[in-house]
Amino acid sequence: MFSAEKGYNQDVVFLVEILASDTRLNPDNPVFKKVPQNYLVKEIKLPSDDLFHYVIDEQMTLMSTYSAFNEIMDRGYNEAKIRTYVLEDPASKELNNLKKVFGVSVDAFFKFNDFTLTSEGTQMLDQILGFMVKYPKIRLEIATHTDNTGVPNTNLLLSQKRADAMVNYLITNGISGLRLIPKGFGGSKPLVPTCSRPTES
Repeated sequence: MFSAEKGYNQDVVFLVEILASDTRLNPDNPVFKKVPQNYLVKEIKLPSDDLFHYVIDEQMTLMSTYSAFNEIMDRGYNEAKIRTYVLEDPASKELNNLKKVFGVSVDAFFKFNDFTLTSEGTQMLDQILGFMVKYPKIRLEIATHTDNTGVPNTNLLLSQKRADAMVNYLITNGISGLRLIPKGFGGSKPLVPTCSRPTES
């Protein structure tokens, strides 16, 4: 089957941009008020223009941006768009390559419905150890997700414990905890569009 992504450079990522501005906006600007708390607004500059671009999500595949894009459009950000972005920074390129090699699903990295690392999980984290040693100024957010089935609080707790387990492994092996941020999102930020949103009663 045809895939538009095959035509892109391997160092391209896909960004969900909520808006662009000719002036820099502070994080507390009212324009960001409707951005859900589970997204972090990031400012980037592009070589193609003099604008400040504000993005809430970065993914390796176009389809993975679907959930964030739909959610932000539902919040009234009608100028939102999906933008391709070519990574130039060597550390960003290397981290993106690690994601491609190991994938971004944590299912294989932990025992089923548990936060105990598997051998594949420690193998992946050993590669991250090397990356962190190579780039000593890098700080990483270690984020994990679940699907949005089951009990939301249980999913949130499991994802946080998994993020903590990954960070603890890195700390135990010599990486400063000041360089690591464990974040469990549960099912609040689905990475694939196949899950239906839970209804509220």
